[in-house]
Amino acid sequence: MDIAYLASSPNGDIPLSPDDLAAPFRITPEAAHPFLTLGGYLDGLRDFVLEGGGQTLCRILRSKSRRRILPGDIEALEVCTAKHGALYHVAGIGVRAGVERFRLCASTAVSARARQWLAREVETLEALHRRFGLPHLPVPLRFGETRCGSGQRGLSCLVLLVDWFEGFHEWHLGPAGEGEPSRVRIWDQTQGYHWATLREAESLFREAARILTRVFDPEGFRQIRSWHHAAGDFVVRPRKGRLDVRLTTARRYEPLPGLGPNEGLHPAVALVCFFLDLVLRLRLDREDGVGVFLWAGDDALEAAVDGFFTALSECGGSGAPLLEGDVEVAGLLRSFSSEELLTLYGPILQRFTDADPAERELVENRIEDHVTALHRVLLKVRG
Repeated sequence: MDIAYLASSPNGDIPLSPDDLAAPFRITPEAAHPFLTLGGYLDGLRDFVLEGGGQTLCRILRSKSRRRILPGDIEALEVCTAKHGALYHVAGIGVRAGVERFRLCASTAVSARARQWLAREVETLEALHRRFGLPHLPVPLRFGETRCGSGQRGLSCLVLLVDWFEGFHEWHLGPAGEGEPSRVRIWDQTQGYHWATLREAESLFREAARILTRVFDPEGFRQIRSWHHAAGDFVVRPRKGRLDVRLTTARRYEPLPGLGPNEGLHPAVALVCFFLDLVLRLRLDREDGVGVFLWAGDDALEAAVDGFFTALSECGGSGAPLLEGDVEVAGLLRSFSSEELLTLYGPILQRFTDADPAERELVENRIEDHVTALHRVLLKVRG
């Protein structure tokens, strides 16, 4: 079996040299691990994938192939480091077995905090798939532990294997020009980075809102939380002038703080709070994921509102309405004045007190214009 270690780049995957492998492993994009090397990290992923002589990997691959794949059929394995995030480290796992090619994604948790988050995320993903069965989230294929490095210069890490969203790319907002709204830039590592068209960008925000609304829990008011565009949590794939969208993570699934069923909240009020939080957070990103905080234009807001109501209609049409009774959500939201919407945003804005000061300042500076635009958009929504 041929084994290769690679690193992703804007120009495609590149082989790693011995010097690259001997370099310190990055805990975050800014900080290096005190003793673990990049090679030690990749060795740990290799051992995890090939554990048991490759039998576990073959069981995973059989569910994706029309034939039975045995360990001896695996001709090549590629482990490609793709991203060092604030919590997880993401790598692509490429497998060649005859004429077939397979691609998996490995999320690795190194720190104690990251290990707790990843273990909880596995439970959340499994629960969401059992309840909703939607294709927008990764399906856990294997979760376990591996040893990265050796001896006193090694440590145990948790690894989650899921399918790689083939053809999907990270994206971020970027400055379009002086005085102009930020634009969506797609990080396509095969065709090159490029700006999304207006239609593509609108489909991104529409689909992101739709995905998050489809998994809102109308009884327990639970929702996917702790996602952020700056973390690259939503990925996109261009298709016929639009973008297919997937959510790569579900770190939390719980009500907004102070807005759960135990607070005696009416389900309609909980849904309104979810909506207000959703359309605000969908506008926030950082340049290249790590730079200054940026704000998506009103076109993104209008698309997000459309995605929310599209999801409501889909849930109602499936015989599982988000809200029971005679609550007409569109009419309720249209009934609020701009001043009332701004008041409703009060509890939501309080949760930005723990955010990055620069992000909090951006939200505070934009909130009145956001509410004015939101009110205008809601008046055009038909119930």
